[in-house]
Amino acid sequence: MRHVFPVLVWYDVALTFATEVQRIWRRRFSGATIIYLIIRYTMLFQSTLYVVTVVLYHSSDKVSALKIFPPMRMHAQTLISNAQQCVFMDNSIAALNILGFFGLSLFTIIRVYAIWDRDWRPLIVVAPLALFRPAIYAVSLWFFGALR
Repeated sequence: MRHVFPVLVWYDVALTFATEVQRIWRRRFSGATIIYLIIRYTMLFQSTLYVVTVVLYHSSDKVSALKIFPPMRMHAQTLISNAQQCVFMDNSIAALNILGFFGLSLFTIIRVYAIWDRDWRPLIVVAPLALFRPAIYAVSLWFFGALR
């Protein structure tokens, strides 16, 4: 089931990219644009890194992995056999996960602030709860390495 996520993300990008160009890229750059880009493209980069990790490092047939990514042929043995590279990829995926959760937290905080007619009092409860998950992930990554 985990392998479906990248396909759905890429499919979503393919379906909505023309609308995104119209409504996001041709508008004035704002804080909402930054939050949108963080949420959207961290998922895209995370799913791409996940696929590269699965194909290059977890493939039982190293030759078929080299056929899929021909530019990597020269360094394939180094990439496949290097455990530090695997750790780097896992940590990169985890860092993108944290960044995506942080973007969602910011979106949640701003949305609650707007819904409550710019009243900051609900944010006393919402902000810590929204930032809890990215904070826990960041602390886990810092102390324990890649998140499983």
